[in-house]
Amino acid sequence: MNESVKEKVYTAKWLAQDFINKNKRSSLVSSITILEAALSQYDKTSNLIITETEPERLDITPVLTPVAIPSIMPKPINVLDVDVNWQSKGKYLTPSGKPMGLVVHYTVSGRTDIHARNVCKYFEGTPKSLGYQVACPIMDESGNIYKSKKWSLLSDRNNHAGKSSWAGMTDLSSKFMGIEICNWGLLNSKSIAYVLEGDIRKVLKKDNILNDGDYEAYTQKQELALVNLCIYLKKNCPDFTFDNVVGHDEIAPNRKTDPGGSLSITMPAFRKKLELIYANI
Repeated sequence: MNESVKEKVYTAKWLAQDFINKNKRSSLVSSITILEAALSQYDKTSNLIITETEPERLDITPVLTPVAIPSIMPKPINVLDVDVNWQSKGKYLTPSGKPMGLVVHYTVSGRTDIHARNVCKYFEGTPKSLGYQVACPIMDESGNIYKSKKWSLLSDRNNHAGKSSWAGMTDLSSKFMGIEICNWGLLNSKSIAYVLEGDIRKVLKKDNILNDGDYEAYTQKQELALVNLCIYLKKNCPDFTFDNVVGHDEIAPNRKTDPGGSLSITMPAFRKKLELIYANI
């Protein structure tokens, strides 16, 4: 067997084994079974035609480096203005007039920039469709944040949390900012068709996660942007505390499931993570 053919055989085997190793715990059971059978047959036949030891392959799995958070952040991340009009109820009902907390939502939609802009337009129409304004910033799959062009990120507010309570407080839309993260959330028989298998996270009930099941996972960029947004709010809003970074499922547990298993850790663990990051800035 010439060198070119051997290299192709080695590469095919290595890619198949790498796929198996990375997806052992996923729902791709049938694909993994087929690949394992193929590799077994490969080992039986290749020994007859290749006598030398297969060369070692370098581990090319990407190393995920945490985003460095500067001590003074002019923006939480890229904030984009959209040509829509959201009605504002004015400043937050807090001593500083700025948010004292953040409610984490998911949109139950696709996650591209187009989807984020469509949610902005949907919010614009809620006074007519719902009879009242719903509005808060929206995040796409890359962590970009969208808002109405006339909307102040830190001073304008409107409905997003509905009937809610936390730590003795109610009417949280008047005190906490909301962030709608573009994501399908808790999947059902229809929405699961829009999500890639590798983006599905199976979870069990724990802490704020109220429903066992399959969730579309937030992207890594979304989670990093969420951390940056929280740090930004902490630095720029005198009343803001990480104890008030909550899931919609925590403040309205009988009717909401977001973020649930879409976030890679539970909300109590996320609050601890924020404290740790902020202590080391």
